Amino acid sequence: MFFEKLAKNENVCEFLVANFSVNPKLWIRDLAYSEVAQETYLQWKKRNQSLSYVFKQETNKHLCKPFNYNFVCKPNEHPILLKLYLRNALCLETFCILLELTEALPYFDKKMEYDLIWDEISLKVKKYTPFIKYDKDKFRKIILEFYDE
Repeated sequence: MFFEKLAKNENVCEFLVANFSVNPKLWIRDLAYSEVAQETYLQWKKRNQSLSYVFKQETNKHLCKPFNYNFVCKPNEHPILLKLYLRNALCLETFCILLELTEALPYFDKKMEYDLIWDEISLKVKKYTPFIKYDKDKFRKIILEFYDE
């Protein structure tokens, strides 16, 4: 019964990705009959339809200059980029795109090897990044435009 109800969504895969990216411990009942799950999906869909705009706004508003400073891992301290994500200044999509474009994920994994917070977020990023559809060249240009100013 739950699966039948869930299958009536226009795009089940996107619906599941949107909801599991927010809460990976959801039950099928919560997905099928929850208004919160539907609202989460609509917000995710809206954010992904305007992904380049969201990315530009968040990076221009929150990232520091010089660009590399956002990725520096100091001993016993999280990098600025991670702090921005943790306080919801950057959405998961922006965070994943920045990590993928800069190839910073292996660096973070190495520098924060035994950090429990990073371990959980790293796994989330690795699982979620393949579902983000974006033009890498366009997003690189957005970053370069901001830092060339």
